[in-house]
Amino acid sequence: MQFTLVINQKKAIEFGLNASQALVFDMLTKSALWAETVLHGDSTFYWVARQKIQSELPLLDLNLDTIYRFLKHFDKIGILIYTKIGKKDCIKITPKGAEYIFGESAIKVGLKSEFGNKSENDSDLNPTYQSTNTNQHIYTEIGFDDSDPDADLLAEWIDNRVNKKMGMTRGAYKRMVNALNCAEQKGFNRRDALGRVIDGNWKSLQVAWLENSDAKRKQTTTIAAKWFDLDQKF
Repeated sequence: MQFTLVINQKKAIEFGLNASQALVFDMLTKSALWAETVLHGDSTFYWVARQKIQSELPLLDLNLDTIYRFLKHFDKIGILIYTKIGKKDCIKITPKGAEYIFGESAIKVGLKSEFGNKSENDSDLNPTYQSTNTNQHIYTEIGFDDSDPDADLLAEWIDNRVNKKMGMTRGAYKRMVNALNCAEQKGFNRRDALGRVIDGNWKSLQVAWLENSDAKRKQTTTIAAKWFDLDQKF
């Protein structure tokens, strides 16, 4: 049984899916991780037994005929290809369906925009960021170290916190620096970690957050590799 159920509400509405259909489709988008592969001509499909879907999503109380109708509907609206291979219900996600988890922009550029193609040093982050003059007194109060190799990004993080009324203290600043150093010791790129803090509007940083983020990124990349590298013929 799946413990956590997720819906991409924006795409579900765009595809015209109700909540039950969206939850089933979300499970199917990850079938490359759990379903048996079946070769059909030159294409790779995944065997998604209706009984498996039913047992994984008991909250939906779906019968097997309803799941069959869902699969046929998904095929009709073009978010997956459904076929019977022998007695097996088999699918593969189409590029349109892949937008549900990867986004339109990622599909259009071959997933490069979202899966690890940024520089390890985050060269896309502004290396010449200048703090706003109105916050200079805060830098003095917290003992800001402008000799830090990542002082530009630390300054951006501080300004973000101050401008969003989160406050900034000497202790918060020191904890961030210590967290970055700890992340670096754990094998994370210090600048990349700080970039994630800024992009995610995180108030602080814990190494566990980076580890969880990487685990999710790895899973999504694995799904992408299976759907798009094993079979490009839709």
